[in-house]
Amino acid sequence: MGYYKLLITLLVWLGGATLSHAQRTLSIQDLGQTYSLSSYLTYLQDHTQKLTLPQILSSCYQQRFKANTQPVLHLGTTNTAVWVKMKIQVENPETASCFLELTNAMIDVVTLYQKLPDGSFKKVQTGDHFKFNNRQIKNNNFLFTLDIQPQRTQTLYLHCKSRGVFFVDLRVGSGEALLEVKHQEDIFMGVYIGIMLLAIIYNLCIYLYVREVAYIYYVIYVTTVMLVSIYGKGIALEFLWPNQEWINNYSPTMVAINFLSAFLFTNRFLYTKKYAPTWRKVSIALMSVFASVLLLNHTHYVLSLHVLQIMGSVVGILAIFMAIVVLRNGYPPARFYLLAWSILILFFIVTAFKNLGIIPLKGLLINFALELGSAVEALLLSVALADKMNYYRRAKQKATELMLMAQQRNQQILENQNKILEQKVAERTTEIIDQNHQLEHQKEEIILQKEEISQQAEILKTTNDQLVSLSEFKQLMTGMIVHDLKNPLNSIIGLSNGADNSQLQFIHQSGRQMLHMVMNILDVQKFEETEVPMALEHYNLLEMMQEVISQIQLLLDEKSIRLTLNIASDMFLKVDYELTSRVFINLLSNAIKYTPSGGQIVISSEATSAQAGFGKISIRDEGPGVAPDQIAHIFSKFGQTSARNSGGVRSTGLGLTFCKLVAEAHQGTIGVDSALDHGSTFWLTLPIGEGITDKQNTQAIVPTLQKDHFEFSAEESHLLKQVLPKIQHYEIYELSAVKTILDKQPWEQFPNLVSWRQAIENALYDWNEERFKHLMALDDNESLTEC
Repeated sequence: MGYYKLLITLLVWLGGATLSHAQRTLSIQDLGQTYSLSSYLTYLQDHTQKLTLPQILSSCYQQRFKANTQPVLHLGTTNTAVWVKMKIQVENPETASCFLELTNAMIDVVTLYQKLPDGSFKKVQTGDHFKFNNRQIKNNNFLFTLDIQPQRTQTLYLHCKSRGVFFVDLRVGSGEALLEVKHQEDIFMGVYIGIMLLAIIYNLCIYLYVREVAYIYYVIYVTTVMLVSIYGKGIALEFLWPNQEWINNYSPTMVAINFLSAFLFTNRFLYTKKYAPTWRKVSIALMSVFASVLLLNHTHYVLSLHVLQIMGSVVGILAIFMAIVVLRNGYPPARFYLLAWSILILFFIVTAFKNLGIIPLKGLLINFALELGSAVEALLLSVALADKMNYYRRAKQKATELMLMAQQRNQQILENQNKILEQKVAERTTEIIDQNHQLEHQKEEIILQKEEISQQAEILKTTNDQLVSLSEFKQLMTGMIVHDLKNPLNSIIGLSNGADNSQLQFIHQSGRQMLHMVMNILDVQKFEETEVPMALEHYNLLEMMQEVISQIQLLLDEKSIRLTLNIASDMFLKVDYELTSRVFINLLSNAIKYTPSGGQIVISSEATSAQAGFGKISIRDEGPGVAPDQIAHIFSKFGQTSARNSGGVRSTGLGLTFCKLVAEAHQGTIGVDSALDHGSTFWLTLPIGEGITDKQNTQAIVPTLQKDHFEFSAEESHLLKQVLPKIQHYEIYELSAVKTILDKQPWEQFPNLVSWRQAIENALYDWNEERFKHLMALDDNESLTEC
């Protein structure tokens, strides 16, 4: 058989070679019948898609036309343009209407050029990319009216440009002759569409009743098969979307959805999750390929068609194979499914070979192979769904019968067992009564054990709460120590690097700050855990306050703060000296921190009338004040407030908590009177002691540093501008680097620059970032007042 095919192909090729340069003329003897133009065509394929009719008429291109040797001119699936040349002569001497029909309704643009007697050409254009209502003749195929004079040869040029399955099947004849052929095709398509619609409506109604999702997949599958078929025949553009021709560009999308629904229906119907799990995974992988076609349709139309043509056969073969596997694994409903797909794949292969140009495009069976196969498959799949329902109904009926038989057997066994149980119940009743007594006794023991366990649980809970509290305290303290002890440590490290005697007081002051922070941490913990024993003695308040001021004098000097004492010299307190001194240090340190440079702090004392035997000591600053919503928790543990204008001084957040605990330990009270932007007054009451003094009431002002004033000469300003860029990028904690640069400057003969350098070093030693930044921002001849 293969030799015959080879021989036929060779003969066709030789015949085509012989006729490649000869244009045959179709001679129409009888207009009452139709004539195929396939063997009378010469064609020129235009891959550039830019050739025009004048170019085609030139001798250069006329020589390139070659005769068609195929039963139907078929270019496969491609994106191209082709010029078709044909000659027609009507032998009938009587004038009659004649029509040219192009049966491929999927060509995008079709242009007919008919040569007129005067040598010009009449142009008629239509195609799949034009609205149906604009066609000269309303037909699903492309029809053209031909003006042919009797017994004269008429030359026609047909220009076709399209993407997709590209074949040119032309026939010519009178309107009556073409109508007879179209009548048969229309009857076939009408029957086909009726069968498909009936299957869709019938199975959709069944789905609404049984709610089985396989019916939905079936409906989608059959619907898309029908849409693809009527699109290929031009019926969809005629009746469904006559004015929406852009939908024709998405035919690959419809085909891809068809294959996706086929796989979904197959996996659901054949229950491949149980009977063919491996092939189910293969089908899911193929579904991803068809899903990609949904995107490929928008970018590579022809490539998407090639993928669908190749994968379409794979789908059919895989569906048949899966049906065989499922059937062999004991699932009877697969037999109708196997038969349906076997018939469809046969017709599908015929259609694919037709589209690829492998078999001739002739005959009603060939032209409508896909429609015939899909209609048979739709009917068989509908039968398969019904058979599946019957299979499950029979299986359910059989299971019900088995269940009834099992119930009867169980009933007999149950009756026998009941008799035996009645005997055993009587025997066990006495034993149970005895066991109940034992259980009651055990229950009482369990209740006692439960109470004991509850008590132990309470003890454990209390212990656990204490451990959690200690853990939280540890975490908070670790964070505070790392953050708050950083500044004093950096001061000590920076100052101790090549320190001389003049810097020892700053090192001493930083060490005392660290000691106060650590003592606050330890004492707060002691006050919260146990009652701290206090050594109560009588001390003069003025002398105690002067001793406290001597410990924080450097902080006052650092910000040039003026301290005023309004304390009665004869006031004595009965307090623990060490704890009370640290309370005053904490309160004064806070006041210094928030008071702006050059400000004033006032310390006053008086006997309180609200609490007999107690004195009230107040410390008033000129800071930004405390917000009303922060006053309520300012004395609580870790209750820090905003540190604006603090000069870089930090605290652990336990200072005020410590002050509150010490005041309450002395039976006194502590509080604050403050308003935003109007400063704050911290006060506390302590028990009044006894003593003898010969001093009078005192209002003292603690001396502070005078504000420095710099008046630089032009030469000093020039030297200062050379040094500032070298140290402006350093931070305040980089004391050694800044001091090294300053020590290298030969400024001994410039007293203003020496004073300015000493002010910078003081700001570094005191960790006064505000003053340091201010001194770094000096301009020419600018007067500097210390922060």
